[in-house]
Order: sequence, then C-alpha cells, then structure tokens
Amino acid sequence: MKPVPESYARELGQTAKETGTAIEINAYANLEESYHGDRYVKEYIEFLSVVAEEGACFSFGSDAHDIGALRGIRAAWRVAAQLGLDAKRIWRPNCEPMRSGKTE
Repeated sequence: MKPVPESYARELGQTAKETGTAIEINAYANLEESYHGDRYVKEYIEFLSVVAEEGACFSFGSDAHDIGALRGIRAAWRVAAQLGLDAKRIWRPNCEPMRSGKTE
C-alpha cells in the first residue's frame, strides 16, 4: 500500500463524501488473508485512516460469497473502531433484507 500516494487517498475520501459513496473495508482479502503480511495490513489501515479523515463513509466486506470468509467481518469492525467511525459513517442498506425465492 505504501506506493499509493496520500493525495490519492485524500481525493478518494473527498469524492466518496461528496457523492455519498461508501468505501469498502475489505476484511477478508486485505486484513485476514495469510499471504498479506503485518506490514501490508498496517499500511492498508493507514490508507483507510486518510480516507476517513476526509469524511468518507465505509461499508464492510467479507467475501461473503465464501461462507468460510464471513469470519473476517470481525476484522472490519475492529478497524472501524480503530478509525473511530461512528454509526453514521458505516453504510447500511436502506431497504428490507432480501428474501429467498421460496414460497411459503
């Protein structure tokens, strides 16, 4: 993550805030995956911190298409706490949960 200029993170945060777009905290792929070392995770959190300073909202991603990856969502919550994000800055769908196609 170090090669990504801070100006890019700031512009991303500003644009996300202006457009109401949430930035994903990618828990499984960027925080939990074993091939990423501690240095990468630290730099990723620093990147998110700069984006957060600009007022962006965030969503949490866990690679939910893989049921085993859902455990990674805990890492996203830990990072959100570390960034000091309050509930207003965490994106949530503004609709009812989706239902399966099964009829009752």
